Amino acid sequence: MGALRRRIRIVAGSGEVRGTLEDDFHHFRVALRHDGKFIVDTACEPIRYPFSLCPAAGEQLQVLVGQPLDASVLTLTNYTDRLQQCTHQLDLACLTAATAFQEKSWKTYDIRVDDPEDGDPRPAVLWMNGKKVLDWQFSTDRIISDDEFSGVDLRGGFRKFLYAATLSDERIEQATVLRRGIFISKGRSSEAWSGSPSHMGGCYVLQPERFDQANPVNNSRRDFSGDPEKLTMEDDDWLETQSGNDRFIH
Repeated sequence: MGALRRRIRIVAGSGEVRGTLEDDFHHFRVALRHDGKFIVDTACEPIRYPFSLCPAAGEQLQVLVGQPLDASVLTLTNYTDRLQQCTHQLDLACLTAATAFQEKSWKTYDIRVDDPEDGDPRPAVLWMNGKKVLDWQFSTDRIISDDEFSGVDLRGGFRKFLYAATLSDERIEQATVLRRGIFISKGRSSEAWSGSPSHMGGCYVLQPERFDQANPVNNSRRDFSGDPEKLTMEDDDWLETQSGNDRFIH
């Protein structure tokens, strides 16, 4: 059976943290500089992306400059209008900022979301640093699991649940990462993107003033179902190159 595979890797050094994200449709690098308390610079390098305007969205991350580091991805995400950002570049920037605040030297997330089969609930699994931390199924956008997320709506009720629940910042981060993978997995269906106005407004590229310019990038899709170990392989050297040199991307 096929599956959406996504990997997020973050490496932190002195005053700088770098993150990379790759899946079937996306490959982005984000670098963030900080002074221990506040974000002082951001940069993004788009490697592979679905629409011609995706690279321009990286400049939107500059709105994070001057904002305080925080352990919570919910707090960090609320520093900006999410719909005026590239969803994935913003996710990665918030994960790097949280890692910097937590003073962790590295972090890796691996996601697998199985393709639909005969209408059965779909498995969705998250590993953090090689350890399985979430094991869900979902059907009609509702989580089926043996943990605290059982029965939670993946759509409108999800963030409301996170705000109300008594969960650690790390647990909220894990759930947010897996939820994103579930939504991205729907793009593996050929019918998932039709270019219709019903998709308008979902991110920077798909705002009404840019929608007509959102041209699909040909041959940008990959399938890592059978070889997830290839995800982010190209990023090894870049992740290990930290601040204090000319390699900070702009």
